[in-house]
Amino acid sequence: LRSFTWLKAAYLTPAAEASGEMTYYAPSVSWLVKRGKVYSFAAKGGHNAEPHNQHDIGSFILAKDGHQILTDPGSGVYTRQYFTPALRYDGVACGSRGHSVPFFGTDADREAKGKHYGYQKDGKQFCARDVVFEGDTFSMDIAPAYGESFVRSVKRVFTFGERGFTLRDEFDVDGGIPITERLVSLTPFAVGEGVATTDLATLAYDPDLYEVTTSVGDFRPDTPVYFLDLK
Repeated sequence: LRSFTWLKAAYLTPAAEASGEMTYYAPSVSWLVKRGKVYSFAAKGGHNAEPHNQHDIGSFILAKDGHQILTDPGSGVYTRQYFTPALRYDGVACGSRGHSVPFFGTDADREAKGKHYGYQKDGKQFCARDVVFEGDTFSMDIAPAYGESFVRSVKRVFTFGERGFTLRDEFDVDGGIPITERLVSLTPFAVGEGVATTDLATLAYDPDLYEVTTSVGDFRPDTPVYFLDLK
């Protein structure tokens, strides 16, 4: 009722500048938002003790023509488990596995060593460091978000071009530790030799470097999310 009572007609019409190019960086929370002629982009550093926190340090969103291509699923279903700290990060909505971030180890490792092994952890000390936005690059080291002794550095660098961007991750981890690069979308991925496509975008990768798999996440019964894993 309040929304109708306080509604102003001017709020229904986007300001003229809303359709133009824009770059906004908030250093206090390490958030970057860019809108270009071809695509829009957002990424975050920060820490894992934010209000309504999710384990999403280093995650990003890619949008085009008003549609999110690579996405953050958003808030989950509000249940008792969702607001229970010990269970909150088990699901897709809040945990690392529902975001476009790397993680380490295998499901067998998590069964043996604990369910959060290799994923990001909860707390202000689990954060991004060395965050820098400069010109056409946005970089950070997200290793502290994992709180694992075998993860010494994960330097994540986004480099922006007119029609797309390049993501480069440089890892300093113990040898033999499996690494998974996860990308999250609201539409399925079609995987070919060196490329993966989803609505409105194409991802190019080195087929000699990765084993690529796809799966569906259990976000909500009526809203599946799709995972592309480069292992």
